[in-house]
Amino acid sequence: MTLAEPYEVRRSARSADARLFSRWFDDIMGGKHVVVVVVSEVGPRRHWVITAYVVSKLGQGDVEWTRS
Repeated sequence: MTLAEPYEVRRSARSADARLFSRWFDDIMGGKHVVVVVVSEVGPRRHWVITAYVVSKLGQGDVEWTRS
């Protein structure tokens, strides 16, 4: 659900080719963000899910897209 319908997409502060997809869930541990990290390769165009984690607050990184 986080990748299919994110609330926000940020560019990683650590890696230029990584994006952090995040979505808020009220029912996870009393309300948390689920963040999925995806690394993309330009040629050929490929994407990998590197990790996923749960946080209270979103960290650093420039916001590229926000759900309106």
